Amino acid sequence: MKRFRAYGAAAVAAGILFAPIIGQAGERAVVVELFTSEGCSSCPPAHAVIGRIARNPDILALSFHVDYWDYIGWKDSFAAPWATRRQKAYASRLSSGRVYTPQMVISGKVDVVGSRAPQVMRELQRALETAPPTPLLRIVETEGESEILTNRHDTPAEIYLIRFDPVRETRVLRGENMGRHLLTFNVVRTYRKIIDWDGSAQRIPLPRDLDDHPGQIMAVIAQRHGQGEVLGAAVVD
Repeated sequence: MKRFRAYGAAAVAAGILFAPIIGQAGERAVVVELFTSEGCSSCPPAHAVIGRIARNPDILALSFHVDYWDYIGWKDSFAAPWATRRQKAYASRLSSGRVYTPQMVISGKVDVVGSRAPQVMRELQRALETAPPTPLLRIVETEGESEILTNRHDTPAEIYLIRFDPVRETRVLRGENMGRHLLTFNVVRTYRKIIDWDGSAQRIPLPRDLDDHPGQIMAVIAQRHGQGEVLGAAVVD
């Protein structure tokens, strides 16, 4: 596992594209969150970066579209107030101390400008090299029911369910990106806390009151309380 992750980090740093595997189930060692907006002219390069990152089988890459740029001429099709709230919660303790786009948060611990690919890749390499060798979360299906299996951890956490579209295309008609066709990757459409987890080994059933959205992918993440470090993640097929 460590050897594989070391290779993955080196490949990401070199900008190598992995085969598309984001639809496959499995654990993720690192979670990357891009806070972006269709109304932000400096964001499209960051979309390209997150698209490359999303191909790495050790990384869960997510795009959270914020709504505070909607007033400048273009209302983001995927913007949500909860995405803005999540970014603001990070701002109180990350190095920048502010919200901006495109902001990329890695493992809930460090933020970088999402369009600065070399810096992003360096931080990803550090995160992959220091990721725990044992996955914290797994998704299993038993008798038609999906469950989260957690390994024991010394820190309680919150477990969130996320659903995202692998890729979306938008033709922007107004605002800073007027006339552009934007490709955005792993666009978060559902964000919901499942449980306050006490750190024990458990089997946690996934919610059953979820609407079916063809083409969307489901993931779960465990994060320290107070929107701290992201401890682990898993993707549901």
